[in-house]
Amino acid sequence: MSLEINAKDSSVHLQKLSGNQAPRTASKTNLSSHPTTTPLSENRDLSEAMKFDAESRRLETDQTNIANSYSFLQTQSAAIQLASEALERLLELKDLQKDSSDKAPYQDEFQELKSFIDNLTNKSFNGVPLFKEGGGSLTLAPSDSGTINIDQADLAGGLAAILQADELSSFNLEELNFSLRFLDTLEEANEEQSKTLASASEAVATKQSTLRATNSHLVDTNTAEESTRRARQNVMTEFGEAIIQHSKISPQNVLDLLE
Repeated sequence: MSLEINAKDSSVHLQKLSGNQAPRTASKTNLSSHPTTTPLSENRDLSEAMKFDAESRRLETDQTNIANSYSFLQTQSAAIQLASEALERLLELKDLQKDSSDKAPYQDEFQELKSFIDNLTNKSFNGVPLFKEGGGSLTLAPSDSGTINIDQADLAGGLAAILQADELSSFNLEELNFSLRFLDTLEEANEEQSKTLASASEAVATKQSTLRATNSHLVDTNTAEESTRRARQNVMTEFGEAIIQHSKISPQNVLDLLE
């Protein structure tokens, strides 16, 4: 509904009335398109949101690296356990061989087991060797979690007495038991490193949760505030329309009421 008033500054006053409609429309649009978010109106807020996003991606990378490292340790542990089972079988073979005149079958199985163990020393995970000649370590550095070292033990060196033997009788029980204790030591170290990775993963997950909550508070809208703003604009607009539509007073008096 239009209203024509011949007062000199009538257009200025009417702009005050019609100007209430624009904020109401904007508020409605904001609520409908972002039901739980308030627009970022300051560059500082946008900058902070971008920093949070970058940190979130960094933490996701940390979690991926930790998960891959944990899988590496699981694969390494499986290889250690298989080597241990092979040595346990060698203990049985040495005992059985003592009371047998035909040693050929035991010798054949020994060669198979030795080849199996030697193959384990060369296993890798995603191209990364599980074990390393002379020993070594992989370094993982999750964000703010310090440095985590993952052992690449010298499996071949620790089992040299077995791998270098030509026959089942070429090594004694003491050497075999030493090799078994060596594998136990590797497995204990593997377990400790797995626990360290689990703790690091939990720490990163906590940071991710905190970051998401903080970022959500920054970016997401205060719905109550937006609703209040919209209600205020509705009241102002409806009040102005009611005056124009239903008032019987002069146009100038209408304008005076809107001052």
